[in-house]
Amino acid sequence: MGMGIPFEEQNVCLCDGSPLRLFAEHKSMQSEKTIRIGWCSACNYVGSIDRPASEWMVRFYAGGMWDSGKVREGVRSAFRGNGVLAILSELSVGKEKTICDIGCGYGEALSFLKKRGFQSLRGVEHSPHRARSARSLGFSVTEGDVPSAKVFLLNHVLEHLFNPQQELEKMSRMQSTGEYIIVAVPNVWGESCMEILSFLPHLHAFSADSLIVLFSGFGYEAMIRTESGKEIAIAFQKTGKKIVKSPSVHSMEPMLQKFVSGLGLKKHLSARPRRLWWFRKADVGGQTVLFRNSRLDALYWKTFSFFAGYVMRGKVARLMGTYRGQKGLQSIAISGVQQSVPTAAPITILYEGNITLFYK
Repeated sequence: MGMGIPFEEQNVCLCDGSPLRLFAEHKSMQSEKTIRIGWCSACNYVGSIDRPASEWMVRFYAGGMWDSGKVREGVRSAFRGNGVLAILSELSVGKEKTICDIGCGYGEALSFLKKRGFQSLRGVEHSPHRARSARSLGFSVTEGDVPSAKVFLLNHVLEHLFNPQQELEKMSRMQSTGEYIIVAVPNVWGESCMEILSFLPHLHAFSADSLIVLFSGFGYEAMIRTESGKEIAIAFQKTGKKIVKSPSVHSMEPMLQKFVSGLGLKKHLSARPRRLWWFRKADVGGQTVLFRNSRLDALYWKTFSFFAGYVMRGKVARLMGTYRGQKGLQSIAISGVQQSVPTAAPITILYEGNITLFYK
């Protein structure tokens, strides 16, 4: 990660305003740059304390570099694994009701709903080429402002939003009592640790509790809820009654143990630089040797990734629902991972050079 990305600080939980406790940090030994990740003791939300500035995020999505090379997957794949559409099918929503898909992509979900008789479908998509593709299917798609709707769909979108509260406030103002926002996000308890720590577009990692607290502040109540290790999907109905829940206090230990396991901190390694590896779609990862000789290291990593994928394919398949070989395996070179005293970040990832983050 270069030094040209401007960062802003967000040191309170977006769900309930509680102060975020320092949970993990990336630290460059070369530039002394630090990027912090926080944890909320009230709702188990995990999110970036230091995050790219809003203007940079807008350019990031509008520029299309994050999804360059991707093509439309097709309507047939829209329903598979889509928790938002699965929940919508359980609600008694009239076919004439206006539905808006926030982050509609290439229009697969909108096309799926059209085939099932829904007559008033809209979309919002910040990626210009995706928006053009969705419009080519005949849908009204904007690249900015959110239009009014009786039902809003947010399928794996909320974790990307720079300011979710601002967007929920807009949607809340446009809806009447009894109307819905249906949301699906990765489950913080099952999401890959390094996806949470290093995947740049994911600014937030939610638990079911944190989602319920967030939406209740805008007058919504959870009506239908499904939860798996991979995903949380909830249908929120507007009641108009804003509920401020009394803060509870969770121990950091369960969340910390998840990351200790996912980063391979239980395994003793020497202080020499090493490789941190993980599967993108499953919370399986660890550390292995990093060789200074680039050819030797490339050969070792190729061999290691093959055998790691083979040995762990069963576990990964259980967590992901499928196993697609080594494609989902990623790694970065680090100087070390350390657990610190309670006054510092419990987990620190050290880099000899610049901090490495991923955007796709």
